[in-house]
Amino acid sequence: MLSSFLVSLDESDFDEQILHYASALARSADIALHLAHVHVPYPPTQVMTTQYGWEGVDMWQYDEQDREKEWGYLDETAKRVSEELGKPVTPALLVGQVAAAVEEYVKTHGIGLVVVGAHRHRGLLGLGPEAVEDALLHHTDLPVLIVPAEAGFPTGDGIQRILVPLDISERAQTILQPAVELAQATGAELILLHVMPTMSAVGIPVGHLPGRADIAETYLEGIAEGLRERSIVVHRRVVEQTTPVQAILDVIREERVDLIALTTDGHTGLKRALWGSVSESVLKESHKPVLLERSMA
Repeated sequence: MLSSFLVSLDESDFDEQILHYASALARSADIALHLAHVHVPYPPTQVMTTQYGWEGVDMWQYDEQDREKEWGYLDETAKRVSEELGKPVTPALLVGQVAAAVEEYVKTHGIGLVVVGAHRHRGLLGLGPEAVEDALLHHTDLPVLIVPAEAGFPTGDGIQRILVPLDISERAQTILQPAVELAQATGAELILLHVMPTMSAVGIPVGHLPGRADIAETYLEGIAEGLRERSIVVHRRVVEQTTPVQAILDVIREERVDLIALTTDGHTGLKRALWGSVSESVLKESHKPVLLERSMA
């Protein structure tokens, strides 16, 4: 059961947007909220590239100044959000490389979900510096909820419909557990979707063997039955569309979906640039939060 989640802050303008969404989620689902910022220590050799090198300031002092500033921002933000929520919010200044620091904190404190903002344009062909969400998805198996700047928390009853696209593989089912936990915490329904694309990734028309739709229906129903035993409302859909992305976008509009849950394979760099990313396209086109977990298969 999802009892707490962590929001990763980076002192950017986007922090306020993601804090609004996270606060509304914590209030709607009555989930404990942790706010974290990762302080990445400066390497000792970097003192040579700053004015402190000739001002006689030790690199340790330089690093401590940054840590104090970051903690002040984090502590002040946590107190403000706590007052708005009417319940405690836990601040945590983590130290080290982003992925390792967040993963250790999450597993030590039993946190079920990490919430981050969507940072775009991180370098040519995806080869530039990693954003926080990239670091987590590429180097950990944590479930990560990426919230785009345009996303607003659903008014009224909060998150009501979570879309879970699945292909017929164990890899795709990686996302089921965090999606189920979020659905149980929010009272949301799950929509299981299987897409039969009519075009390949390079634009070549493809066909499907007779009975493919029946196989997909049976596959989804088998998963749905197990989820219904856990008192979750589940719907299933099998659709034929040119691409998986287009099918997902269509269903988001038709079913008034609030959030999408996907398994990711963690591709980066040239492979991602050339073949594209379903999750990135869905984020960009739908402006809906996307829950991702890296498949370790």
